[in-house]
Amino acid sequence: MADPANLSEDLSEADAANELMRLAREIKKHNRLYHAEDAPEITDQEYDALVRRNEALEAAFPHLIRADSPSKGVGHEVAASPLSKVAHAVRMMSLDNAFNAEEVGEWVARVRRFLDLGADAPIAFTAEDKIDGLSCSLRYENGELVRAATRGDGQVGEDVTPNVAHIADIPAKLAGAPPEAFEIRGEVYMERAAFADLNTRLMDEARAAAEAKGEEFDPHKARQFANPRNAAAGSLRQKDASVTAKRPLRFWAHGWGEVKGELPGETQCEVIRAIEAFGLPVSQLFTRVEGLDALLAHYKSIAGQRPDLPYEIDGVVYKVDRIDWQERLGFVAKAPRWALAHKFPAERAETTLEAIDIQVGRTGKLTPVGRLAPVLVGGVTVTNVTLHNRDEIARLGLRVGDRVLIQRAGDVIPQVVENLTREVEREPYRFPSTCPECGSEAVAEEDEVDVRCTGGLICPAQRLERLKHFVSRGALDIEGLGEKTLSEFLERGWLKNGPVDIFRLEDDHFDDLWTTKGWSDVSIHNLMDAINAKRAPDAARLLFGLGIRHVGAVTARDLLKG
Repeated sequence: MADPANLSEDLSEADAANELMRLAREIKKHNRLYHAEDAPEITDQEYDALVRRNEALEAAFPHLIRADSPSKGVGHEVAASPLSKVAHAVRMMSLDNAFNAEEVGEWVARVRRFLDLGADAPIAFTAEDKIDGLSCSLRYENGELVRAATRGDGQVGEDVTPNVAHIADIPAKLAGAPPEAFEIRGEVYMERAAFADLNTRLMDEARAAAEAKGEEFDPHKARQFANPRNAAAGSLRQKDASVTAKRPLRFWAHGWGEVKGELPGETQCEVIRAIEAFGLPVSQLFTRVEGLDALLAHYKSIAGQRPDLPYEIDGVVYKVDRIDWQERLGFVAKAPRWALAHKFPAERAETTLEAIDIQVGRTGKLTPVGRLAPVLVGGVTVTNVTLHNRDEIARLGLRVGDRVLIQRAGDVIPQVVENLTREVEREPYRFPSTCPECGSEAVAEEDEVDVRCTGGLICPAQRLERLKHFVSRGALDIEGLGEKTLSEFLERGWLKNGPVDIFRLEDDHFDDLWTTKGWSDVSIHNLMDAINAKRAPDAARLLFGLGIRHVGAVTARDLLKG
């Protein structure tokens, strides 16, 4: 974390306040995408960097801490969820993070100071792998499962009781003699193999549904999860529990909330083993150790086993073992002082940058994409990497032929973190000043890093991308108008004026398709019906579908309120 003293010297209060405002908005957005929509746009490491920057600024300028500070919240509010809401009897907290051995050592030292322990006094900890799943609290009364809830914002979660009934790892009745009321907390997750099988099944089902309707199959419209964590969250947070029943979900326990009656142990280790005896699975890598060196040794051991585990993990969780010490240590704003998540670094590999291609988006943005010599990163073969924009290429000094260090964190497009041959003499890369699709001038507006094509709808790439956005699931959701069909209609000159021309398609146009390969009576009539069904669309979806810069789905609805 940046030194607060340096920040207070380098930044004015006005600049710090503005950055804190931007960070609060950006972190809130990414919390919503991750927790509520199961559709993250950035990696865990990028999110952690935003959070740490916010923490550093708040430490340097404590009087500027905002009422909506991200450091005060846990998870994301669930007001928009269709599921019933459940108030947690004991708040479900988050965990503070460490990213290297030095930070873990600092945490252990803080624990010693808080407990007033000498340097030689032994401290026992538990350590276990941190699974990348969805937090869930199971409430048992007299041994019977009565409620299950997601974490939500830590205070209020979503009721998923009918859904967890379909998870074999979660017993409806505990074995043995548990406390009268016992909230057992853990993670719902999906194993890697099950995740791959689920995406394959969803693609096959979408293909079969399109064929049954006589429509063109558009694989981009098929439901596909980005990673096992999103698949688990999307599968559990279903209004219809029968959908959850078809998804291969797992669960393991790692803690507890409210307890009425006697807690079955005096240490973290004893209680976790009791929970295991009650019939709930726990991590097979859970262990008890003493001292910093043993913690770091177990972290290294788990990191070594990580590629072969059947599930995704993103770190190791440490907890002070003695519960009476946990109670003395207490909590900070959103996390316990007695626990820490030691995160793994992003996975990296070296390869060669073989080409830089330019893609033109629906708003005209020119996005450079690096084409790589294939390289295996985190078990996935990577051949493409986002280069973001012109400034990023210049910052890294990238040229075709350079050796680059690639980082992949989660199932997202990888990124270049370092140019390993910056000093080697090569022809510099020149970012295009004209659009590679239409030849129009490409410029960056003042105070913007993105270079955009000025051609508008005369640019074939922008025309196609805007049409794809207009008919997409989040906008008008017109079935049967996939990329292939839109491209065909553009070539025929039917959509030259943009989305409005979709609703100008008439019988004469469709008559021309009768003799075209790939079209049938059924597919033509289905497409006509799909278009006619959207002639009076939801206003917010229409506004979003127009693809106006800075007007996303949420902003579109906000603009139309009142």
